Amino acid sequence: MSPVLLIPAQVQYTNTLSATLQHFLPVDKTIHGTMMGEPDIRSVVHLHGNRIVDQASDGFPEAWISPTGTLPMLPRVPPNLSPFQYTNNQEASLLWYHDHTIGMTRLNVFAGMAGLYIVRDTNEQTLITNNQLPSGRYEVPLVIQDRTFKLDGSLAYPDKDPNTLLGGIANPSVVPEFFGNVIVVNGTAWPYFQVEPKKYRLRLLNGSNARFYTMDFKFTDTTVIPSQDYYVPFQVIATDSGLLNAPVPATIGTSSITPTVPALTMAPAERYDIIIDFTGLGGKNITMTNSAPVPFGRTQPCTTAIPPCVPPGIPATGTMQGQIMQFKVNAPAVSSPAITIPAALRTPIVPLVNTPAHQVLLVETKDDKGRITPMLGTLNNGWIDFMGDHIDYTKNPIQVTPIGDTDKPARNSVQTWEIFNSTLDAHPIHLHDGAFQPIERQPFSAILGPGGSLTDICYSSTPRQPKSGTVVPACPPVTPPSPVLAREKGWKDTMLVYPSENNTPTINIGGIVKGQVTRVNIKFEGPGLFVWHCHITEHEDHDMMRPLAVR
Repeated sequence: MSPVLLIPAQVQYTNTLSATLQHFLPVDKTIHGTMMGEPDIRSVVHLHGNRIVDQASDGFPEAWISPTGTLPMLPRVPPNLSPFQYTNNQEASLLWYHDHTIGMTRLNVFAGMAGLYIVRDTNEQTLITNNQLPSGRYEVPLVIQDRTFKLDGSLAYPDKDPNTLLGGIANPSVVPEFFGNVIVVNGTAWPYFQVEPKKYRLRLLNGSNARFYTMDFKFTDTTVIPSQDYYVPFQVIATDSGLLNAPVPATIGTSSITPTVPALTMAPAERYDIIIDFTGLGGKNITMTNSAPVPFGRTQPCTTAIPPCVPPGIPATGTMQGQIMQFKVNAPAVSSPAITIPAALRTPIVPLVNTPAHQVLLVETKDDKGRITPMLGTLNNGWIDFMGDHIDYTKNPIQVTPIGDTDKPARNSVQTWEIFNSTLDAHPIHLHDGAFQPIERQPFSAILGPGGSLTDICYSSTPRQPKSGTVVPACPPVTPPSPVLAREKGWKDTMLVYPSENNTPTINIGGIVKGQVTRVNIKFEGPGLFVWHCHITEHEDHDMMRPLAVR
């Protein structure tokens, strides 16, 4: 779909699948949203990146519909059987729509319930008219995903938790993350695309469940001995929610390969537009490769200075997960005006004003079956589930403490969110209703309290010391925050929140937790009941999602 700025769209979503069908992927009936006899075949659509939307058209996870006629039990936002109303009141940007059913998002998106939604505006059209942006055949959307297939070619998704070995065909279990062994682009495994020796605008979406990509473009010159790899430079011109102020040369950011290679790291649900110039590369086969490790978290190798150390994930290599697609520069050049990318892409973005911090927490625990359960919460309360309860499965009997909604911004307000990541993973955090401007990242350490709560926070790359009796040692010298990468300095709706580079996990109350805090300024539109969550879909389903009540 490709709507135009300020021209509203009405979209009617209809589920025409048979009411008697079972889902062809393994449905875990033990996680929230699947435990009360809900039908397998159900869905609700979320337009990801939609900045101004009514709660009825946002795709609240409980507001699903089913061809069985079954309705959700006491949903906080009722199902919407009418057309969804999209205002399109936002800048030109690459959005995407996908299923958002509670407890089922990972399966329905994996099964194919996703698509692109491209918003246009007058600024973008002016750039195209003035031959400052590639368009038409030279503007190419690319949805990058990973999949696993059975021998008959049908989709395969795991039914057993690899850590606890719970699950199986009869009683499937959710998995911590899914990583497929086949990379698909626009639905095709490892495709090639014939291009002319010209500039192209590639519009990239990481549509994978959990896989990150660190991508570059390279070709090998075999006419010299030994053969030599060459990397094609490219520029980033847009983020999730619109054009950057100016083009930014691609740099590696945080990655596992040499910083001199032009490359781009993308978390699940992130979008970036890039300009790549194939001029002078006629006859070359240029491969888009991937080196991002799985799982994606800390990036630096362990040293003896920080034992015990959790090592980085294993980088993707080779011809399977290490390759995405190929560009064959062999299409006949069609006569067209030369494209000159301007130094300024737009009227400069007006920075949102910092406000008193709203602090939230990314934390990890285990459920009643011993499965890893990433969750959201607050520094004072620790983890809180989607229904607003802090559940401690380590207690006998299980202890449930009602907390309620903790994230309640006012409509049309700006908040500075401090997102504290105390886990080992990097998490792509997505907020519904509005957009944000990333600011900075900073290391921290803290004392672990009950239920994953954090106290006595120090902002330093040098870990703080634990209490000595009742005495809390002073913090080490502050490590100044690092500005976000240049390519992140635009409007975004999904933010990559990194962990600590020297995290050594502890479950002992009073122990030291090390992490990284990411700060963003958020403009909430509202009003309504929305959600915020990790966009690793396995995390989102179990149980890394919280309500966002915009008043």
